[in-house]
Amino acid sequence: MSNKALAVLFPVGFILSPSFICWPVDIAVGVVIPYHMHAGVTGVIEDYVPRNQQPLAKGGLLLISLITALGLLKINLCGQGITESIKALWREPKAKAGAAATA
Repeated sequence: MSNKALAVLFPVGFILSPSFICWPVDIAVGVVIPYHMHAGVTGVIEDYVPRNQQPLAKGGLLLISLITALGLLKINLCGQGITESIKALWREPKAKAGAAATA
C-alpha cells in the first residue's frame, strides 16, 4: 500500500512544486517514507535475524524510523520541503551559475 502511495505522491509533488499546494503532499510523503521503510525492514528482520535477537533489532529499527520521520518533518516545517529539497539536487549551485556568467 505504501509503495502505491509513494508512486502517486512523488509525481504529484513534483508537478505542484513550488507552490503552497505542495505542502500537504510533502507532509504525506514525510509520513509514508518512514512507514514504508519500517514495514519493509521489519520483514527482513523477521526473515533473517535470529529469533532471540529480533526484539533488539526491531527496537533499533523503531528508533531509526522515528528519527527518519522527525528529520523529514524538520525538512518540511523548517526547510524547503521534501520535494524542493530533491529538486535542488539537480539545480546548479548559485555560486557556480554566477561565476560562469561572468567568465
